[in-house]
Amino acid sequence: MFFALNRTNKNPWCGKEVGADIVRIVEHIRHNAKKYRVNKHNIAYAGFSNGGGTGEQTIQYYSGSKRIKDYFPDYVEDELDKEDQMFDVYISMYSARRGEFDWTDVNYPATFTGFGLTDEGYTRLIPWVSDLIAHDVKVEFHTFCNPPHGQAGQRFLDGEVKHPNFEYWNQLADYFVQDTFRELAGLESNGAYTGEE
Repeated sequence: MFFALNRTNKNPWCGKEVGADIVRIVEHIRHNAKKYRVNKHNIAYAGFSNGGGTGEQTIQYYSGSKRIKDYFPDYVEDELDKEDQMFDVYISMYSARRGEFDWTDVNYPATFTGFGLTDEGYTRLIPWVSDLIAHDVKVEFHTFCNPPHGQAGQRFLDGEVKHPNFEYWNQLADYFVQDTFRELAGLESNGAYTGEE
């Protein structure tokens, strides 16, 4: 697991800049996969709230054939830029698209998302997921009755579990990620979570 300390996708930075940060992180991990003992073809990005938005902006500006140099002409490519720059699975917790999305030359990865029904951003979930489905993106989404915004790490911050049902999001996401990795490897997806992995 790697934690990204990147620029946030607002004031004064834009999606192209924060997406470039994520691209460089993904390239670094792939370039050093043996050192880190990870499978370079199995990289999942997880973003929470603003970090979820950063993930989609990375997809919009850097999936397909789009490169950092396309937006920043003075950028000098190096060895890392020879690596595939896009993550394989996208997890976006309590974050849904704001505004328009340009699908030009986009290769949108399999996507998992979850929202609490009292989260103010919930109203954006259905239009976003519907658009992903319309573009043949593998997507799984879950809603939880009571959690407000920002609850995924609550038990780590204060040790208190206020919304036990929401605690299942990580197991659901883990299965989705593992199932997608099997599909990407050309292995048969078993289609049901057994709890054995």
